[in-house]
Amino acid sequence: MVVLPKGTYEFIVGEPKSFIRKNSKNEDSYGVRYPLTVADGEKKGTRITYSTYYQSEGGRGMAKQFLMAVFGYKARGEGSQGEEERFNNDFRGQDWSFDPEEGAVGDAFRAVVGQRVIGILDVQPAKDRDGNETGQENQQFVSWLPISAQ
Repeated sequence: MVVLPKGTYEFIVGEPKSFIRKNSKNEDSYGVRYPLTVADGEKKGTRITYSTYYQSEGGRGMAKQFLMAVFGYKARGEGSQGEEERFNNDFRGQDWSFDPEEGAVGDAFRAVVGQRVIGILDVQPAKDRDGNETGQENQQFVSWLPISAQ
């Protein structure tokens, strides 16, 4: 698994795929995964995966921030007032379905393919299920910004 150094990156979004798995509490965890390719700089061409989760309100909120940024809406900070409402209005009625058993996603999810987004990333120590550090590193996705926010 590739872990990019802490920093800000421009990514090209690839073909999304839905998933389902059991989490550490043996509960269903499901969502949509997006392959991301670094668009320029020293790490150009490096691929990582960003997973969005839909089984909780918090997960759905993070997924929405990512999608808003990909589609050019500013989800947080200065200039974001009214952006969520505009996003909701613009994408109301779109096909946001996904089937984690089959890996399928609706057309609204697929509309991200080829789009670009800014990701602010960090690195944190990986931990096992008991909370002990493993000596490995995990990618932390801090924030997403639309390209127009540069």
